[in-house]
Amino acid sequence: MKKPISESVALSLYPLTDSQAAKFRSVIASVPEFINISSMPKANILKFFMNFTRIRAKSFYILFDSEESKVLLPILRILALLSRSKRFYIITANEAPVATNRFALFADLGLIAFAYISGFYFTLRFWFSLKFFPSLSLRIHNGSNSRILYLKTNFWFGVKSGGSIGHVAGVVNGFIKKGWDLTYVSIDPPVMVSKKAQFLPVVPKQFLVLPFEFNNYKLNFEFYCHLLNNNYNLNYKFIYQRLSLCNYSGLLLAQKFQIPLVVEYNGSEAWASINWGNSLVLPKLAIQAEERMLKEADLLVTVSDVLRDELINKGVAPERIISFPNSIDPKIFNPNRFSTRQIEDLRGNFNIPSDAIVITFVGTFGLWHGAEVLARAIFNICTQDLSFVIANRIYFMMVGNGSRLESVKSIIGQNDRVIYTGLIAQELAPLYLAASDILLSPHVPNSDGSRFFGSPTKLFEYMAMGKPIIASRLEQIEDILTPSQSITSILGNKSVSPTNELAILCEPNQADQLELAIKFLVTHPEWRDRLGENARNHVLSHYTWDHHVEAIEAGLRTINITRSNIQKQSHK
Repeated sequence: MKKPISESVALSLYPLTDSQAAKFRSVIASVPEFINISSMPKANILKFFMNFTRIRAKSFYILFDSEESKVLLPILRILALLSRSKRFYIITANEAPVATNRFALFADLGLIAFAYISGFYFTLRFWFSLKFFPSLSLRIHNGSNSRILYLKTNFWFGVKSGGSIGHVAGVVNGFIKKGWDLTYVSIDPPVMVSKKAQFLPVVPKQFLVLPFEFNNYKLNFEFYCHLLNNNYNLNYKFIYQRLSLCNYSGLLLAQKFQIPLVVEYNGSEAWASINWGNSLVLPKLAIQAEERMLKEADLLVTVSDVLRDELINKGVAPERIISFPNSIDPKIFNPNRFSTRQIEDLRGNFNIPSDAIVITFVGTFGLWHGAEVLARAIFNICTQDLSFVIANRIYFMMVGNGSRLESVKSIIGQNDRVIYTGLIAQELAPLYLAASDILLSPHVPNSDGSRFFGSPTKLFEYMAMGKPIIASRLEQIEDILTPSQSITSILGNKSVSPTNELAILCEPNQADQLELAIKFLVTHPEWRDRLGENARNHVLSHYTWDHHVEAIEAGLRTINITRSNIQKQSHK
C-alpha cells in the first residue's frame, strides 16, 4: 500500500524550537510535516537513506536555522532527491523559499562523492598519524603569560541547548573572570560566552557527510592546520581541549609547540555514541584516539569521582586528575532575575494559570534521564487521582526534546495537564525554572550495568533557582544532595519536619516513589520553601564556576611543580 502524498515536508538537521517552526511556517504556503535528521537512527546508513525513498510530498523544503549549518547543504539536497516529491525549496528562517529542481540536486552528487573520498582519506591519515604518533616529550611552560587556547572541537548545529552549553560557557567565563586571556576556537559561534574571549572560527573546507563520524577525522586536521597555517601566536600557558569524538588536535598542537595540555573528560565519547547514540563505523579507532589523549594529557579535568576512578583504572596517575562537579553561574541562575509579570507571561504562553503548581522536567530526553519513568508517574497521578490534580491545580511541564520524547508522549497519552514546550535555547532555561514550583531529576542507571558517571548540569541549575527538587538516589546526584530525605522515610515518620535537607530522593526506576514524592511536595508548601532555600544556599557556597576553575588552577600548579622537579632532576 502506497504512502499517501503529503502536502509538504520540511527537513532540518536538528529539532526546531516552536518559535523557529513558526518562522518557517510563516513563509511556507502549507503546514509542513517536520522531519529532523538527528532523531533518525543512523546505525545502518543504507537503511537511513532508504527511509527517504518512502517520502511522498508535493513540496519538499530543506530548512536551515544558521549559516554554519549550510555545510550540510549537499547531503540534505541528496536526501531530498531520494524522496518522491514534486517540488523542492531551500529556505532559511525569515527568508522566502528558493526553488530548486532535481537537475540542480543531481549536481551535488559530485560534491558528495568528493566529500566521501576526502573523508576516507582523512580517516586513513588519522589512523596512520595515531599509530605512528610519537609519545610526547616533557612539556612545561615556564613563561609568565596568562593565555589559554580553548578548543571546542565537536559539532553544535541547531538550537544551542543542554547542559554542555552551560558547562562550556561556565568554564570559559570562569577562566576569564580569574584574569586569563582566553582564545576560543570552535566551528560554531560561542553561546553565553563572555565578549572578552577572542573567538577564532574554524570553517570546514569541505561539505560534511553522513555518518558524522567521518567528518570528525577531517576536522581533527582542520583544527590543527587552521591554527598552524594562519600565523596565530601560539605562545599559550596551556591548551584546554574539551574531549570530543575522534579528535586529538590539541595533542598535535601540544607536541608541535611544547605547550602543556589539559583535557576535559566528561566520559567516553565513543562509549556514549555506541550506547546512547548510533553505533560507530570504526569504534576501535575512536577508542584508541581517546586513550591516546588520556595517556598524553598533562592534566585531566572531570566532573565526577566515578569518572576519576574510571581514569585511574585506565592507568592515569591520580595526581594528573582533577575531579570537580558541574557548577552554575549565580548571575544567570538567579530566581530574583525575573518579575512576576515575566513568569505569568511565560505560563500564559502555555495556558497555565498563574496560581497553578507547575512541576517541571528539563532535559534532552536521553536514555539516562529517566523521562519514561517520570511519564509513568505522571500517567498514574493523572488517571488514578485526577481529582487531586484538579484540586491542587497541578500542571506538568516537559522542557526539551530528544530520542525518548515520543515514548514519553505515548506513555502519558493525551492530557491537557502536561505541557511539552519543545526545544528551548539555553538562555531561556532560567526563566522556565523560575516559572516552576517543583523540579524533577529522575535519572536512571546505565543500561549496560556500568556506574552512572554523570554530573547533571541541570541539578545545579535547579538548586540555584531555589526550587524544591525530587531526584534519584544515584551516585553523584545523591552525594551533591546530601543531606536529604528519602520519600519512604518521610512518609514513614509523619511527624518529621524539614531542617537542613536539600532534596527528596527516590530510588531510580521507581515511578511509584516519584508519584508519592510529587504528591507530598504538592501538599506540603513548607517543605517546598525550605528545600529550595537550602539548595540555593548550598550550591552558591560550593558549586559555582569560580569554584570549578579554582580547582583546575590548583591542579595546574601541582602539575607544574611536579614537572619542574622532574626537569631539575634530569639536569643534574
